[in-house]
Amino acid sequence: MSSVSDPYRSLAERPEDRLPAMDEASTPRAVVELAALREELERALSHASRTAEQMALHTIHVLVPEDRVRRGPIVENGEMHERHASFIGRLCSHAAAIVRTNDLLAIGGPRTLFLLQRGITHSHGVQRLAEVVRHRLRSHLVRHLFGEPRITVGAVVAEPGIAAEALVRESIRVADEAPSGTIHVAGSPIEDADGVIVREIQSALRNDGFFLEFQPQVDLRTGRLRAAEALVRMDSRQRGVINPTEFIAVAEDHGLMCQIGSWVLHEAVRQWDESLSRHDLLLAINVSGVQLENRHFAAEVLGELRSSKLPAERLELEITEGCSWEHSAWAANNLRTLRGEGVRIAFDDFGEGFSTLGRLGRSNCDRIKIPRALVHGIGSSRRSETIVEALLRLASDLGIATTAEGVETKTQHDWLVDSLCELGQGLFFGPPGPMRALA
Repeated sequence: MSSVSDPYRSLAERPEDRLPAMDEASTPRAVVELAALREELERALSHASRTAEQMALHTIHVLVPEDRVRRGPIVENGEMHERHASFIGRLCSHAAAIVRTNDLLAIGGPRTLFLLQRGITHSHGVQRLAEVVRHRLRSHLVRHLFGEPRITVGAVVAEPGIAAEALVRESIRVADEAPSGTIHVAGSPIEDADGVIVREIQSALRNDGFFLEFQPQVDLRTGRLRAAEALVRMDSRQRGVINPTEFIAVAEDHGLMCQIGSWVLHEAVRQWDESLSRHDLLLAINVSGVQLENRHFAAEVLGELRSSKLPAERLELEITEGCSWEHSAWAANNLRTLRGEGVRIAFDDFGEGFSTLGRLGRSNCDRIKIPRALVHGIGSSRRSETIVEALLRLASDLGIATTAEGVETKTQHDWLVDSLCELGQGLFFGPPGPMRALA
């Protein structure tokens, strides 16, 4: 494969690279056909130009040893046999299992994949994703080959204003010119990406640039409001309102999460005092692993409670699913102290990330939250319904309360009621808003 004027046509017209349409039932949602790559790239680049989002395109070349495939040869003279063209589709499925839902995979031929990486916020993000995908593909291949596959990745960070065809061409060129079996990243430096967000966070901390919205949590059986979850937002002077998915990870990496968490705790308790103290409602606040591992965290929480009207048993701390804190002595001590004072502990997005069944056996918690990805499948996916049923039964047997996130339809609501889930939150009950809207 070489750099040419029209990379899409070059790939599509090579006889050895023509692939049959993939079976829709086995195609991951993140995978598109090569014909759709141009449209998806143009849409993503247009969005990036409006939002200053950074993105990269990876070209992944997969070379397997000739005549060394265990279940019959699929390679001859360096090329795939047409009858085994689905081989790259299976590799694509394995890669799709670890990329984010907003990223995109495309099949470029029997030995080539494209990966569009969106929303880059970390300076090491492009290199790291390339390493993870290459490792995943290699692990799959060594189970089918006697020899060692060579996987070469060329990634290009998109420069502002670059055309989709130029980005594809440059990504192919970088992969073609990289030493076989290596990873090479080219294009605009992204080292400043973190710096921009860090400066926005620091400015928001100095200038009251954060604000809270509150998501209602409703008793599924009675429809009564039972709790309010505090959700932090950042108002950037340059980019408008920014959701936490865009800045929390950067804040954690750059030592700013505890400052944000302290502000959220203080502000949420203050607003609860002003608006909800006369109501019998829980206040739910998200807590990151960085906060849990702060030796002063429990004292800070208890100090806020002592200076407010909020009883400890009315505060529920939601430990985010990405936290791996179980081996931290300070985190364990903070949780033990807070629960001893009556503060409730919930595991957010239970079943994803680090929130495994083993965590329930090793830790005391009061609530698990069913992730929106599973709730979304209710009514359309028996697999999702089976998993949710199992989680609800487990929680019931252990005496743990349950909340379903992302409830959007009456079908989901009614199913959860019949399955004895306690609380629900999501657009079915209303969007997040100011605290006064709940009072």
